[in-house]
Amino acid sequence: MSSLIDQATIKNRRDTASNWTSNDPVLNEGEFGYETDTGKAKIGDGSTAWTSLLYAFIPSGLVTGARYDTGWIANSDWTNMSALLTHNLNANLSDLIFTLSISTDGTDGNSFRLDQISNLYSTAGAADFNYGYEFLQTSLNSVTLQSGKDGIQYLVAGSGVRDELDTEAWYYKVVVTKLTIQS
Repeated sequence: MSSLIDQATIKNRRDTASNWTSNDPVLNEGEFGYETDTGKAKIGDGSTAWTSLLYAFIPSGLVTGARYDTGWIANSDWTNMSALLTHNLNANLSDLIFTLSISTDGTDGNSFRLDQISNLYSTAGAADFNYGYEFLQTSLNSVTLQSGKDGIQYLVAGSGVRDELDTEAWYYKVVVTKLTIQS
């Protein structure tokens, strides 16, 4: 005779990649969301919308492939920042992973990643994007990195305090990685 635990089936939230993106739900902390058509998954934190979460699991057939790295780029004014990045990876936005890093002196040792914040948000109104950033596809070989009109806000690690990048003399680096299917 088997126990109830032996007979239990756990089913995680699942949907197609396009439905996850269009519905853009917030997963509960620790909640697992699975893309049925790609095999990729994300884990919720209780406050971040689906499109802003990083993928936690990538199926074994999907591997990271070619990369593009801008290196450290000096930028003293983040207000209305828009940078065209030509990566030459010949891929749709959905097949790319982006990492945006910030540094005070243009070195990896004094840097932190901003890839937890990927959508522009507004403090004034829906059409007035004040803070944040997003990557917009301009072609299969390039994207535009666009910040909000007042720059980028982020949480200072371990403090819960919000800070912003706007007119400081920061450096930024973008790494773009193409996901490819391994046969």
